[in-house]
Amino acid sequence: MHYPLLVRLESSKGNLGDILIWKGLVHLIQKYDSEATFTLIDKFSEKSLRANFPVVKDCGFMIFAGTPQYNCLDDWSFWWDTDLWTRYIVPHNLRVFSIAGGSGSVDPCETLESFTNRCMSSVKTYDNLKVRKLFNPTLSVRDQHAHHLLQALCIDHRLLPCTAGWSLMGIPQTNEFVCLSLPGVEHYYEQSHKPSFKQLLDNFKQVYRLAKQAGLQPVFSSPGREEGDKISPLLEGFEHFIPETFNEWQNFLSRCVGSIGCRIHTAIPMAGQGKRSVLLPTDSRHTAVGLYGISIVDLFSQPEDIFSAWTSAKQPIELIDVEAQYFELFNHIKVFQHGNRTISY
Repeated sequence: MHYPLLVRLESSKGNLGDILIWKGLVHLIQKYDSEATFTLIDKFSEKSLRANFPVVKDCGFMIFAGTPQYNCLDDWSFWWDTDLWTRYIVPHNLRVFSIAGGSGSVDPCETLESFTNRCMSSVKTYDNLKVRKLFNPTLSVRDQHAHHLLQALCIDHRLLPCTAGWSLMGIPQTNEFVCLSLPGVEHYYEQSHKPSFKQLLDNFKQVYRLAKQAGLQPVFSSPGREEGDKISPLLEGFEHFIPETFNEWQNFLSRCVGSIGCRIHTAIPMAGQGKRSVLLPTDSRHTAVGLYGISIVDLFSQPEDIFSAWTSAKQPIELIDVEAQYFELFNHIKVFQHGNRTISY
């Protein structure tokens, strides 16, 4: 069976964590369907969708993998939030199967109720979700905020661990480094209940020193050249790794014993390999890591407490039990492509 995927392409210089989501999804689909083939469509390029639209129409669907798909559109929006539906999906009666979609709120302290109310009180957001309810039949979401919103709208979905947990499968694993992952300089929104970026960086530098004292090999890393170029000057005197390509990033993660930091798509792939991680949340996406049993540490925590939380972190969940639930979702897609347009659980 053929699967069109709307994703961030490997050639991207931006957040490579996005790629880990669909790499894990592809691993799962191939395990479900050994004859699966794929067309990759660049989610940042409407031109890419137009070029591949004959394939999408032939299949009758596409899969939208990952991304904060659920946010208040009054805050921000991309072309896939509106034009994807009004120009392509609805006029051609197609379907979008969203897998591992997440929420988008820059405030890690925003409650589930506040997030849902804010989204539903936005006319633009509410109207968009009403359309999606009709043309977006099979959903899995990766975090509690997205889950709470879709529950309030009575949209069928499943809350499942993000597919990035399967992104390092089949790659030899070693235990050389402790990855320290900072948020992107330009995407860390300073608020009164968050430390400044400088405070956060200073704390992480002390965590680095503590790891060194413990005989470990800590390495700062940023998942992408764009972010890496901005943060490298701030890390003079500290070992850091900025990948040029996705393969470099994937191989680096496979060489880590675990991670301490703010990036969910650094912590989750390692958890998928049974490696220890702790997360310091900077936005609403952090509720995704709880499904993996990853510990969450407050942003204001002292370096000693952050490092201690990592050394005592519990073992992540086993993924084998979750795979069957994903296979059920894939079966809905298979049924749809074979002509049954009624999708239900």
